[in-house]
Amino acid sequence: MNSTEVVETSLQKGTSEQPDIAIVGELNPDLIVYGAPRELPEEREVLASGFTLTLGSSSAILAHNLALLGSKVTFSSRVGGDALGQMCCRWLQEAGVQVDHVVQAASGSNTGITVILPFATTRRILTYPGAMFEMGIEDLDLDYLATAKHFHLSSLFLHRKLSPDIPELFREMKRSGLTTSLDTNDDPEDKWAGVLEDVLPLVDVLLCTESELAKMAKAEPAAERMSAKVPLLVVKRGAAGASAYFEGRRIDVPSLRVEVKDSVGAGDTFDAGFLHKWVRKAPLETCIAYGNLTGGLSVTRSGGTEAFSDRAYRESFFQQHWQQEKLVPYDSAILSVSRVATEPKPAAEESPASLNSVDEMRQLLRENRERKRKGIYSVCTANRLVLEAAFAQAAHDGSLLLIEATCNQVNQQGGYTGMVPAQFRDYIHAIAEEMHFPIERVVLGGDHLGPNPWKDEPASVAMEKACIMVAAYVDAGFSKIHLDASMACADDPTTLAQQEIAERAARLCEVAEAAARNSAARPVYVIGTEVPTPGGAVDEMEIEVTSTESLRETLEVHRQAFERRNLLSAWDRIIGVVVQPGVEFGHDTVEDYQPDKAVQLSEFILQQDGIVFEAHSTDYQTAESLRQLVSGHFGILKVGPELTFAMREAIFGLARIEEEWIAEERRSNLRAIIEQVMLELPGNWKGYYHGDEHQQHIARVYSLSDRIRYYWPNAEISKALAVLLENLREHPAPLPLLSQYLPRQAEAIRTGTISNDPISIIHDKVRESLARYADACGLALRG
Repeated sequence: MNSTEVVETSLQKGTSEQPDIAIVGELNPDLIVYGAPRELPEEREVLASGFTLTLGSSSAILAHNLALLGSKVTFSSRVGGDALGQMCCRWLQEAGVQVDHVVQAASGSNTGITVILPFATTRRILTYPGAMFEMGIEDLDLDYLATAKHFHLSSLFLHRKLSPDIPELFREMKRSGLTTSLDTNDDPEDKWAGVLEDVLPLVDVLLCTESELAKMAKAEPAAERMSAKVPLLVVKRGAAGASAYFEGRRIDVPSLRVEVKDSVGAGDTFDAGFLHKWVRKAPLETCIAYGNLTGGLSVTRSGGTEAFSDRAYRESFFQQHWQQEKLVPYDSAILSVSRVATEPKPAAEESPASLNSVDEMRQLLRENRERKRKGIYSVCTANRLVLEAAFAQAAHDGSLLLIEATCNQVNQQGGYTGMVPAQFRDYIHAIAEEMHFPIERVVLGGDHLGPNPWKDEPASVAMEKACIMVAAYVDAGFSKIHLDASMACADDPTTLAQQEIAERAARLCEVAEAAARNSAARPVYVIGTEVPTPGGAVDEMEIEVTSTESLRETLEVHRQAFERRNLLSAWDRIIGVVVQPGVEFGHDTVEDYQPDKAVQLSEFILQQDGIVFEAHSTDYQTAESLRQLVSGHFGILKVGPELTFAMREAIFGLARIEEEWIAEERRSNLRAIIEQVMLELPGNWKGYYHGDEHQQHIARVYSLSDRIRYYWPNAEISKALAVLLENLREHPAPLPLLSQYLPRQAEAIRTGTISNDPISIIHDKVRESLARYADACGLALRG
C-alpha cells in the first residue's frame, strides 16, 4: 500500500478488533435524479422533480449497511484527492466502517460518480469511474485484509487495473483461512468473460441477480451450470424473493411485501443482510430471509443507505417484520428445500401449509421460468358439476386450484350467473367445503376485467363501471386480476391504440390497489393487449402468433402507464402477459400449438423479470401441445368451454342410456327440452352459429364453443337434468350399456376407480380433461 496516498488522518478512526468482513471495492457517490423523462431531448432544458446525493457504489452500500447491522467491517478502495472522496469516506465512517485503508490519491483521476435516473421498474445509469479504475494491488494491505474472518469483492468488472491480480487476491485470502464471496454486479461491456472464470473456483459464495446469472452461465439451465462452479450460489430475484443453490439443493424464500419507493442499492443491501448472518453461521434459510428483510427496508426510501441511516426507522422496520424466535420475516414463508435437477416431489412435500396460495402459485411460475415443466391451469366456469370435478382433481393431485370468473359472468350487476363477486366467492367456498377441499388452497381470479360488459356504452361510462367491478372483485378477496381494457367502446375507434389500452389498464390497477390497501395480501396481475375472444373464435379463425416486437411494445406502454400512476409495487406483482401463441378453437376446428412458431416469444419472455405467458383458448389442445405450451413458458393455461363440453358429452351419453334403459313415461327427455329452450331463447347462440337449420342444430348440440353451457341454469333444463340423474341413480345402468356410450367410464367402474353413479360418471368425464392439464403443468404427481 502506498503510504503517500492514504486517506486523511481525520478519517483514520478504525478499531483494533478483528473485522468480521473485509471488503474491497469501488467508492463513489450516487446522484439520483427523479422525474426525468425517459428520452432527453438535445439542446433543451428539462426539469426534474427532485434529487438525492447519497453514498453510492455497490461495495460501499454493502459496507455501510453491514456495519449498521452490527458487523465489524473494514473497507479498502481508492478515491480521488477531492471533496467527493472525503465525503464518501465520512459517510462510511459515520456508519462504523473502518476506512483507514481507503487510498485518497494525491494525483490521478477524481472520485467517480454515478448518475441514476429511476423509472417505475427500470432505471438509466451513467457512471464516471474515475479513481475506481486506477486501484491496483499495490493499494491493498493484504496482511491487514487477512485479519478478517471473511473477504468480499463487489463490481468485478469495474476494477480495470486490479483485474489481473483479483484471482491471486482471492487465493491469498483463502490461504489465510478466510471464506470469500463475490458479487460481480453488471459488466458495462456485457462480455462476462476475462477474470471471471479464473476467480470462480476461489469463491465460496457467489451473489447475483437473475439477469446476471443468465449472462454468466451463457446457456440454460443457468442456475445448475453456475451452482456447479461454486459451493453456494445465491440468486436475487427482486420482488420474487431469493434462491440459494447448495449441495444439489435449492432453497427459496419469498420477499417482503413493502411499498417500493426506490430500488437503488436493494441488491447490495440484500448482500449485507445475507452476509451478516452467514458469517455468524446462521442456517441458510435464515441468511436468505434476513437478506430479504434488509433489501425490503432499503427500497422504502431513496438511495441505497438512507433507510439504514435512520436508526429509529430501521429498528421499527425490523421489529415489525422480523420474528426473532422463528428467524423468518413475519409476512414471508420459507419454501421447503427441493433437489436441483431431479424429479419433482409431491406437491404436499413442496408446499407447507404456511405458504400462501398466491405465493405458491408464483413459485410454480418461477420454476416455469427456470425451464421446469411447471405451471398452473385456470378453471374458467361457474358450472357446479365442473367445479366439483375440478376440486376432486386438485385434491387427487395435492395441488392448488385456480378458479376464475369472467367479467360477463360475474360483476356488480350480477352478470349472466346472477352473482356479484362476493357471492361467487361464497359459492366457490361452499363447494370447497362440501368437497372437503381446503379453502386456503383455492386461488380466485377475475378474468377479462375491463369495460367489455358495457362496450356498447361510451368509454367514460364503461370504464367507470369497470372500475366499480374491479374494486368489487378485489374487495371480495380475488387475488389474481386480469386487466383487459382491449375492447373498444361505443365512442372508440374500431381498434384501440396500445397506449390507450395500457392507460385504461393502469387506471383499473390503481382502483384495485386502492381496494386492496387494507387487505392482508395484494393482488397479482395479468396484462396484455392481444387478448383472444373469450370462449373461442366467433367466425373463421385467422391465427397470427404475437410478434416479439408487439410484445415488447405491450410491456413498455403498460410499464409507462403504470409509472405515470406511481404503481411501482403493483408492476412488481405482474405475473403474466396474454399473447397469441397460435392456439384457438372454433365451432368444429382446433388450431393446435406449433412450438416452432412461438420460439422467439418463448426466448423473449425470459429476458423479462418474473413474468410468464398466460395462454387463453387452450381448450381441446392435445396433451403434447399442452406440455409444449408449458415448456414454452405459457405457465398459466386457461380452460373453460372444453370442461363444460366434456360435461355435456357425459350428460348426453347418460341421456342415451336413459332412453334405452328407463321406461318412456319416466324419462327426463333432457335433450328435447334443451333443444326447445334454445330455440325459444336464441340469444346465446343465434349470432354465433350460422348455416341452414340442420347445421345450426348440429352446432347447438355439438359445437366446440359449447354455447349450450349458458343454458344449464335454465329452470326447465335443470329440472330435466335432475330427473335424468335420479333415474340412473335409482336404476344404475348395466355395464355393457354404459360401455356403449361412455366406455372409459365403464372401465373405471369395472376397476373400482369410480362408482356406477351418474354424478361420479360426469365428474370422471370432466376429469379426463383436467388430468391432461394437470399433467402438462407438472401437478399430476400422485398418479
